[in-house]
Amino acid sequence: MHYIPINLIIGFLGAGKTTAIRHLLTQVPDGERWGVLVNEFGEVGIDGVLLEADGIAVQEVAGGCLCCVAASGLEAGLNRLIQDINPNRIIIEPSGLGHPAQIIENLMSQPFAQATDLQATIGLVDARHLSQTQYTEHTTFQDQVHLADVLIASKADLYNEKDHHAFEQFVRTLDPPKQHLATVEHGKLQTAWLNMSRSTQRRALFPEAHQFLQQQAHEHSHEHVHKQQGDWLKIENANDGYHSCGWIISKDKIFNTTRLITLLDKLSIDRVKGVVRTEKGWLAVNLTRSEREIRDIDPKSDSRLEMIHYQPVDWQVIDQELANV
Repeated sequence: MHYIPINLIIGFLGAGKTTAIRHLLTQVPDGERWGVLVNEFGEVGIDGVLLEADGIAVQEVAGGCLCCVAASGLEAGLNRLIQDINPNRIIIEPSGLGHPAQIIENLMSQPFAQATDLQATIGLVDARHLSQTQYTEHTTFQDQVHLADVLIASKADLYNEKDHHAFEQFVRTLDPPKQHLATVEHGKLQTAWLNMSRSTQRRALFPEAHQFLQQQAHEHSHEHVHKQQGDWLKIENANDGYHSCGWIISKDKIFNTTRLITLLDKLSIDRVKGVVRTEKGWLAVNLTRSEREIRDIDPKSDSRLEMIHYQPVDWQVIDQELANV
């Protein structure tokens, strides 16, 4: 029987997962088809739009942790990928706030184990964050690192000597050791890392935290706020100590590029991702507190924006400012 190899590409918010996956998919062997299942914390899917614009076969599950808020989405998304393209490999990108333990457990159980072969989980870490307790003390961050078979320091082109040293010191504390350690620039993962074996010795350090997240997701999934005015949809979400707001905006709305970027820069939000129509054409926007990526894109969607922050935000004020850009 043919088993489809599956890899998880995991990492906390802003670790560079989508960029890494885009690079991996430029290396697909001739004659093979790979599919991607994307999960996002917010209710508005951005990563799927970005990957689809590159001609990649994508299934998307938005709205929290793939195994908590949308457990059925894992099975449904994988089934659609298998039926639609019969892929030679599937890559799963969980939310940056998604706990990978239950996803791994699900993939090792029926019905997934009948058709798939879970291989190495690739974990990405931005070493510039290793001095920030906002990241290192978060149980999801810790378990993402612990459950990764291969651990990669991403965005190394932005590191200084202190960041490299921090990563070297950090990995010395990890037990069991990783199958492979590396630093990469611009998301340049090697496909050979995907074929490394998955360790059965890795266990979540905080399984009780994951169980709490499942309960929390069940209790609060109804608290999402949906506001619609014509062709302008705003959706809020809060979970696991983080707060998000997403917008789906008709392509008839044309943003002013300069005013939009000026607004996004001044917000000091942890993470801003989007695909927006401007007077200069369609742009993909990816902003964190320390970096900015803006590039041309040819999407098959309306404009979309997603913002995630570790503290509550007055999204209504931002909504009003966006409407005037």
